[in-house]
Formats: sequence, structure tokens, C-alpha cells
Amino acid sequence: GSVSEYGLASAQLARLKAGGVRTVACVDLVAASGGYMLAAAAGHIVAAPFAFIGSIGVVGGSPNVHRLLEKSGVEYLERTAGKFKRSVNMLTPNTTEGIAKFEQELEEIHVAFKDHLVSQRPRLASCIDDVSTGEAWLATKAHALGLVDRVMSSDEFLRIKSTEAEVFLLRVQETKKRPGILKALGQSLETVQGLAQTARSVASWGLSHMSLTQ
Repeated sequence: GSVSEYGLASAQLARLKAGGVRTVACVDLVAASGGYMLAAAAGHIVAAPFAFIGSIGVVGGSPNVHRLLEKSGVEYLERTAGKFKRSVNMLTPNTTEGIAKFEQELEEIHVAFKDHLVSQRPRLASCIDDVSTGEAWLATKAHALGLVDRVMSSDEFLRIKSTEAEVFLLRVQETKKRPGILKALGQSLETVQGLAQTARSVASWGLSHMSLTQ
């Protein structure tokens, strides 16, 4: 997933935990890469036995079609301001320096990812490099590695909790948006046009009827 999107979601969950709200992430299928970044911000992680956990790594790539453009006789011109404004390119040849910069950026994100996990789950400090190889494991193995706290499905977890407290099912209900002024004007215009067409049809029918009866 997107670094920025999952990073923001993770920060919001961490904010709840920092505010004293008890949070639990339940993983029934997959919490990999950005998904695990998000789950790790919870105070507790519960995962179903065959859920995939981990994939703590970073991947980035870009196709390059400059040879295809050259073969087709297409010339693409690009200019940038800033030495590394664009480290890798899609339409122009890549450089060794640019690729090295791109790899450096990926590594910096990976380091930040690992630091985030350690800050949210301090128990990972002693093994963070071992679990940050990009591999994903079944929850049973992930539990042994310290990536999850409990192995069970979300249904089982909620059933247990229902004997201790009330369980509520929350659904997000989308509110109907009021039409904007342009849409409202468009609907009004369509109504006026429809009435005008009806009036013309009635007038035409009346003239035809008069000519037939004369």
C-alpha cells in the first residue's frame, strides 16, 4: 500500500492508543507491509492462524519505455530544476546516479518503517532486522516472532469479549449530498426545456386538430 496513506492511518490509531484508548487489531486474512504498519499501532494484535503477517519492507518501481519511443520516432523532452527532482524516469533513459538515489530513498523509508514498529512494539527492538526482510509468515509463526500477541479469529475474540462487556456493531452510513448549485441549475433547465417541449407539442396538436376540423 501507499506509504503516506498507511502512515497516516497508523498515526491516527497510535494517537488513540496514546490517549488511553485500548485498541486491538484483528487480522483474519492479511496484515502485510502497510497493513502490518497499521496493525502494529494498536495496543494488541490478534490474528487468525492462517493469516499472513509481516512483509516488512519497501518496494518501488517504474516502467521505462524510452527505447520504444525511440523506435517509434518519438522524442520526449524533459527538464528539471533540482538535482534529484526525478531520480528514475519513465520516458527518458535512467542514470546510474538516479537509480542509486532511488534505492537510497527506499532504504530510508525502510528504516523509518522499522523505527515505527519498534516505537509501537518495543518487544521487536531485539529482532527488528530479522523480521524486516520483506518475508510474510502465517500467524502461528508470526506469534513466535513477536509480531502478533494472540492467535485466534476475530469472531472468537469478539465472542470471548462479549462475556465481559457489551459488543456493538458499527456501520458507516453515507449521508446524501445536497446537489451543488450547478447541478440544481442543470435540473431546473431540464425541467424548463421539458415544459417547453410539452407546450410545443400541445400547440402543434391543436393546430393540426383545427385544420382537420375545418
